[in-house]
Amino acid sequence: MGLKVIIIMENNKMSKVKISAFTISLDGFGAGLNQSKVNPLGIKGNELHAWMHPTKMFQKMMGKNVGTERVDNDFAEKSMKNIGAWIMGRNMFAPSRGQWSDDGWKGWWGEEPPYHGPTFILTHHAREPIEMKGGTIFYFVTGGIEAALAEAKKAANGKDIRILGGNSTLRQFLQAGYVDKMHFVISPVFLGSGEHLFSGIDMSKLGFNQIQRVEGENGTHIVLTKSNKRKESLIMDEKEIATEFLKMVSSGKVKEAYDKYIHPDFIHHNAYFKGDRETLMKGMKEHAKQFPNKKYETLRTVEEDDLVSIHGKVKLSAGKVFSVIHIFRFKDDKIIEEWEASQEDIKDSLNKNGIF
Repeated sequence: MGLKVIIIMENNKMSKVKISAFTISLDGFGAGLNQSKVNPLGIKGNELHAWMHPTKMFQKMMGKNVGTERVDNDFAEKSMKNIGAWIMGRNMFAPSRGQWSDDGWKGWWGEEPPYHGPTFILTHHAREPIEMKGGTIFYFVTGGIEAALAEAKKAANGKDIRILGGNSTLRQFLQAGYVDKMHFVISPVFLGSGEHLFSGIDMSKLGFNQIQRVEGENGTHIVLTKSNKRKESLIMDEKEIATEFLKMVSSGKVKEAYDKYIHPDFIHHNAYFKGDRETLMKGMKEHAKQFPNKKYETLRTVEEDDLVSIHGKVKLSAGKVFSVIHIFRFKDDKIIEEWEASQEDIKDSLNKNGIF
């Protein structure tokens, strides 16, 4: 855990380490037995990914302009977004073991792999980088997962880092506590044997205490997140930053909130002000003077990638209550972009559900 804190603080970036679209069987196996060049995922392993094969994202990778566009495809496409660097194990990259041969092997994905960025391969045997079409560069790291993660964080430049696999690599990153968010898919097949993903790993102790389940067309999607992931590294998470910012500006501490939480290159989309940082800060100061007794209450928060959305209740004065939604985009622990929309609570509204 100490090493993870050092990495985060040195880079001062908001890169998240993710596992996305990794598939396991109903009996928990992420790969079958006897992996080889003929069966890269082992016996029956290819059946795991039947949920992804019909999707438009996968078909596009195959050079076809067809495919489904529903839940499974949404998760498949999301797994490829906002990735600044990739990490995989040697076994995922190549079927060979031991010293590298000069057989010309450059991965399973042809001349243009789908990663289009720096991809770090864990190996015990050094090798020169391989540059592919489309921007993928394979780097071979011999220093273990810590060295690979450090290099990936530098290369990602604040974007997310995705741990691709295989099974052993995912287990190492999970057990070390480096994974912030995990999306895996349960495919409706039994492998019976192979490499088990979660065996011996206590996910609750690792902090994965928020679980979301979504049924796709051909697989069940599970999303695991940590509610306290960055508290452990003494850094506020983005939802906390956004909530505290709104609390401070509502109490009149506008400049202090801007100095602490707003990025120097901040822009906004409030139609009543120019789109720069200083103009909106000035407008907020004037609003705080006009309504010195303003009360703000956070009702709901949603976080996705570098975005945080907050639904709040604002009471300006007696009889003046508004429902307000703010959407914040983050960069380097700071709010760099903001959208907002508000609606007044009307006493005689036709909608009896209310606005809160």
